[in-house]
Amino acid sequence: MNMVFIDDDLEILHVYDSYVSDLPKELNFHGQYLQDSRKLKDPQTMMRLVLAADAIFCDLAMPEFDGREMLDIVMDVRQHLRKTIPFFIVTGASPNYCAFDDTGWGKLVKADDVLTKPLLFDDFSEILAKHGLIKPKPINSTRLFSAS
Repeated sequence: MNMVFIDDDLEILHVYDSYVSDLPKELNFHGQYLQDSRKLKDPQTMMRLVLAADAIFCDLAMPEFDGREMLDIVMDVRQHLRKTIPFFIVTGASPNYCAFDDTGWGKLVKADDVLTKPLLFDDFSEILAKHGLIKPKPINSTRLFSAS
């Protein structure tokens, strides 16, 4: 499974790489990491990236590229090519600081999920499970209540 991670922060891309490495090996996950968002200005590069992806994690605010632009392209691919690519916005911005209209958080409701930084491994794997990309963690079978 090819997961694409787009973020202008190299440290965050390293974190994603470690998360992908920590997933069960039999699932054959591999990541594609893009820090230079200027490359996304080329429509052919962007379409190749989107069409090869099985899931996309994209930063919302980058200097050269806005994650909402990528979201629009993924939505077009879903509509015209009938390929469902889970799309996750990852942002450090709080919903309290953005308008809920078609330019702010309201536009992001098209994303499969909006995640806030820092994104921890448990959150990452939970999102993958929630969207059917991995099996959910088994529930701990220890007794929740002790007999008294």
